[in-house]
Amino acid sequence: MVRPAARRQAVEYVRTAYQLSERSSCRALGMPRATQRYRSRKESPDPLVARLRALVAVRPRAGYRTLGRLLRREGTRVNDKRVYRLYRSEDLSLRVKRRRRHVASARVVPRPAIRAWQRWAMDFMSDSTTDGHRFRILTLVDIFTRRGPGVVIERSIGGTRVVRFRSTTPSSRASTADYATSVSTRTGSTAWSRRVTSSAPG
Repeated sequence: MVRPAARRQAVEYVRTAYQLSERSSCRALGMPRATQRYRSRKESPDPLVARLRALVAVRPRAGYRTLGRLLRREGTRVNDKRVYRLYRSEDLSLRVKRRRRHVASARVVPRPAIRAWQRWAMDFMSDSTTDGHRFRILTLVDIFTRRGPGVVIERSIGGTRVVRFRSTTPSSRASTADYATSVSTRTGSTAWSRRVTSSAPG
């Protein structure tokens, strides 16, 4: 549907091109003369835009709602919808900073285990009891034999507990030489992962 402003321009074009009166031009295009002669009574947004820009210069992190509150405190009668329209049309929107993706380091694939007690895999699991109490499970699996040298089931497992578990797990072995030479973990940013990584033998 053609907006009234575009229809007014069409009427003016017909008047100029065909040398017709306003009445005849409006009748030919089906345009009410009242609509043709209508002039908007809206105030110019220029002063409001200027004030918005001044507030944004002082409060660069303020959104349109905050700017609207500041304008109303100054005595300007304006609602949030109009502030938002001007805020977007004048490109005053906040710039959202997106996190840069860091290039991941090359992943080193460990050699496959060729004997028992050469490499262990350690990981966490979690579950809850029927009454809703959550607990964590620390599993330790020999990669070659697929046997579990040990497991810890507690409400909370910290880094110190993990290191102590690793140090005392192979109680059935004859000597400390039978400990795994390396442990594979999904190392994260938690405290236990830092302690385990610093104490890992391989």
